[in-house]
Amino acid sequence: MARLVAGEALVALVFIGALSAPAAAQPEGPWIGTDRSAENRLILDVGVTAGAVAAPLSGQPDSLGLVPADDDVRAHTGFVLGDVRLGTVGRSGVNTYAMATGAFNPDGQPDQVAREATANDAAMHRHPADPYGGAALFVHQAYGEIDGFTTAGAAARMHLRAGRHHHLGLRAITFDGATLGYRGEVVDVALRGGRRSGVFADLQRDPGLFGAASLRADLARNGGPPVLIRGEIMALTRQIDLDGPGDRRLGFGDTADVRAMIGDLGLDVDLSTDVLLSLSAEFAEAVPGHIRGRLLWSSAGGHALRVHLDQKIGADLPYDLAMGRGIRVRDQRTGLTRRSTHEVFRLNIPDRQAYTDVEAGFLAQLAPWLSVEPELMAHVVLADAEDRSAYDADQLGWGLVAAADTALTPLSGLEAELAYRGRQTTRTGDTVAGLVTDVGAGAEGQVHEAEVSLRYTRADQPSRLRRMLAGRWLTLEVGGFVRRTTLENRYLTADEQLVGGQLRARLKLANRWTLDGRYEAATASDVTLAELSTYHTARLRVGAAW
Repeated sequence: MARLVAGEALVALVFIGALSAPAAAQPEGPWIGTDRSAENRLILDVGVTAGAVAAPLSGQPDSLGLVPADDDVRAHTGFVLGDVRLGTVGRSGVNTYAMATGAFNPDGQPDQVAREATANDAAMHRHPADPYGGAALFVHQAYGEIDGFTTAGAAARMHLRAGRHHHLGLRAITFDGATLGYRGEVVDVALRGGRRSGVFADLQRDPGLFGAASLRADLARNGGPPVLIRGEIMALTRQIDLDGPGDRRLGFGDTADVRAMIGDLGLDVDLSTDVLLSLSAEFAEAVPGHIRGRLLWSSAGGHALRVHLDQKIGADLPYDLAMGRGIRVRDQRTGLTRRSTHEVFRLNIPDRQAYTDVEAGFLAQLAPWLSVEPELMAHVVLADAEDRSAYDADQLGWGLVAAADTALTPLSGLEAELAYRGRQTTRTGDTVAGLVTDVGAGAEGQVHEAEVSLRYTRADQPSRLRRMLAGRWLTLEVGGFVRRTTLENRYLTADEQLVGGQLRARLKLANRWTLDGRYEAATASDVTLAELSTYHTARLRVGAAW
């Protein structure tokens, strides 16, 4: 029987008669600011995906030195996925939206073979090719909204949304609650609050209470300078159960209160028609944490430059908003303390040290049909070796992407892309403070990855091929990748190589029906997943939109 996540049964019933927003609708509000002169609309977008995954055993031992038997795992499985978007767009400004996905495994749950030793428990050899056991239904969004309380005056600029909806702010979050906003001539203000929603899985009984306030002032709207000022504050409080053995050993008691508050203040300035500069400062618990900058430049000839800077100077959230600021944990070996998280103790994620992170890329349009983009990134940790954890590693990255397209006819053509990226990770020191005490167990040293793809496409309107996404009704694609990783730590020194490829075909009929099929294959790691041979995945999605 399909399982409804807590609280979703009622939400699903409320919106069962609604019809949907298009797949491309923005999660923040596909209909905010809808033209009231339009007719009432009902929209439906639904899809069903059938597929199969296979990863036969290789006969080699796994990382524990055990050789899984055929009875312990399932080498292949079939699955059925569904997705639906339902909504109404009202001329009166009353709209609804619902989005849900479902998963069904026709093969059922694999048998669990009882073993005498815990290390040989079949549950430890649950096959990666078994992504879905049983069935489940997930309601991601389901809300109603009023866009404009009246047809004129200040109330016409207000909007209210209630139900389960998503907010993509400083941290992405889905919550059951309400959003109240006002859109002025220059300033937009929004207040949000409700109960955090753990759509897929939430191991804690208290999901937490969430609240946020945001402000945007676009000075250019009223004939002012091209400046956008933005700010936001997000907060969450929850109580979690500490019932794991590791939690008890740390002596935190049965429960702990998690509180988190973050905020940012940003400025976007159009220095010219070709240059955009963005600056922002992020805070955690009223303590400065990050200073970020972004510079974007483009020219009429198709050239473009992007530079991103992230300077961590202080407080931060170790994981996400739901984890809070965490607890200060004293390392028994070193006597030092570091801030770690409640719910992810077993992941040992401490508060990272200060760092400087820079990413840059330059897109050069060498010809109307050819462009190249070199990339460069550097991540430098500003801390001594004894203060670092395994998450405080210096990194240097580089890459080169080349893209080409050529027209075969006014309505068809070929696109090709070739990309190479590399990354060097350097970890300093053998001992660190905090929960992570074995920096030598860090895995990746150097990574090299190359990708190639070739696409044939047909469209219903002539245009530059790479600008013609909306008009495409047929796409055939073939691609592949190779990744070589050097593993360097105190347990092993090895070179790992993965190779994979993909075939994909997408067909759109009568501007309504969509067929999307793909097949993927990739070798399993001979270092970390030596018990498996090659992964194979095939899936076909049938979709329709009204």
